[in-house]
Amino acid sequence: MNYLKLSLLFLALSLPFFASADPWDCMSKTEAEALKTYLEKNPFILDYCDCCDDVAREYDNKKVKGYLVQIKSMEIVPCSWDAERYSVQVTEHKVWSSGYVERGTFEPDATVDLADFPGAEGPWPVAANYAYTLQKGKAVTLYKVNGMTDEKTDCRAPYSFPAPKTIKMGCWKKRKYRRFYKKRRK
Repeated sequence: MNYLKLSLLFLALSLPFFASADPWDCMSKTEAEALKTYLEKNPFILDYCDCCDDVAREYDNKKVKGYLVQIKSMEIVPCSWDAERYSVQVTEHKVWSSGYVERGTFEPDATVDLADFPGAEGPWPVAANYAYTLQKGKAVTLYKVNGMTDEKTDCRAPYSFPAPKTIKMGCWKKRKYRRFYKKRRK
């Protein structure tokens, strides 16, 4: 086998790895319904791209933005890139806190521009591998909670979910988040 054929074979075998979209915002109808039900009961998520954290550090040593979000309403819609699959699309939300995730820890920072948040332009699909919930005191990706896959990534997940004392908000707002946090710490 000559080098040209060997190179073409290698290229053909490696293309699927480079040509994939984020598969964790599109799922089966059953998975989408289960995720929607879970989020209705557990509406606070930490939206943060853990793989972006590692890439940003490697290339430009920048911190990655994270957002503590309360999901107020959502719907199941056809996936934007696969008509046979579905996404859970957030139609109404509130960003309670924004900041940076520094080596797995969320640091609130009021100077973070909310225009960079995925939902700033309107409805947005929940990416189950970039959205974290609080479970037994730890930040856990939605795809693990939802049982979508037990696939492991090499990315750095947040170590903890933002504690109420670190979030700056009015007392009446904080009460709702405090209840959510307290219930899921155990």
